[in-house]
Amino acid sequence: MNAALRNASRAVLLALSAGLTACAEAGGPLAPEPEQPRLLLANSSETLATGLNLSNGSSVSWNVSMPASGTIRLSLDARINWSSTAGNSTIFEIKVNGTPVTATHLYNKSSSYTYPNRGGTESYYANRGSAWGQATSYWGLFWSPDFTANNTSSDYYYVQGGNAYTFVFTISGLVNYGQVNTIQLVNQGGWVQTATGNSPTIVLRDVIVTAS
Repeated sequence: MNAALRNASRAVLLALSAGLTACAEAGGPLAPEPEQPRLLLANSSETLATGLNLSNGSSVSWNVSMPASGTIRLSLDARINWSSTAGNSTIFEIKVNGTPVTATHLYNKSSSYTYPNRGGTESYYANRGSAWGQATSYWGLFWSPDFTANNTSSDYYYVQGGNAYTFVFTISGLVNYGQVNTIQLVNQGGWVQTATGNSPTIVLRDVIVTAS
């Protein structure tokens, strides 16, 4: 019985080897095909992710085939995962075709926010970690257990003026129309870990690109 099994296994391996060799000789692929670019049609939207976690230092990117014209916007909800509400740390980098999305691209709210309960106003796009190694300006996200707490008026870290977690960017000036474009999101939280010992995880929701 064991000899029969060994012979059968050997036959399967030989067949597999022969198949791979034939594929190679014929020029056929031995690895999975790369993911096809997402197609964004005119006057429509394309969901890149409904939910996603980015650990400290990690990134994610999508290739998106853009329409020939129109206003292109990127929208998403983002926060730093934490057991309670806390301040805002500038760790979120967004790039389109390698070019950073900056404060000039923010569409849905003011470029700054205010804490009415604790006091203070800060910019969403800033370099608040330069003393701990932050290289340049990144987008600030709130430390929060969910996507509602910083919008609650009774919370100590209540954010006044627009949804604290929702960002909409007009990225028309960064895209190449009628071509495949790359959208990249990066967790640049290394400086936070240096400063506090905490390694921040970015939680993303409803990452959508829209043409209108």
